[in-house]
Amino acid sequence: MTPWGAARNFAVQLAKMLLHPRLAFLLPVLLLHAPAYATGALAARFIAQPRLAETVAEHKVIFGGLALAASYVGAGSLLARLVCVLGRADPASVGTALLIDGIRRLGRRACGIEGVSGRIRGTLGMVGLVLGALWLASGCHNVLVKSAWCLLLSTQPVLILTL
Repeated sequence: MTPWGAARNFAVQLAKMLLHPRLAFLLPVLLLHAPAYATGALAARFIAQPRLAETVAEHKVIFGGLALAASYVGAGSLLARLVCVLGRADPASVGTALLIDGIRRLGRRACGIEGVSGRIRGTLGMVGLVLGALWLASGCHNVLVKSAWCLLLSTQPVLILTL
């Protein structure tokens, strides 16, 4: 294959990847998990002994897990702040959709606008919302990785989009 043919093939594959509808599902999950992949790879390269495959794997898991925990904490904190901002917003400016209104009420309770009992209920609801969102992101990551491996290993197209 000539260099121009290889460049053309690369451009076609890149266009297929960027125009595929699965990219819309992949981007938020990829941004959440990218620090874990990068930290694991850096730890395996600079800290682990390369001739011992087991230590390379251990360092990837340990440092990738720490980065993933930090990433989840950051995403959960960002989601909680967004819910508090929506709770303080004027209902007319936010909208009256059922989901947005429920999140706004949760934000009012969790940020202490509706008293102590409302704050306790809102905090429990906020913890449930953050844990549910992060569980969903983790599940989407696993599904996308599994479907990518199924597509690579099989000769027939496989579509796995259920959680």
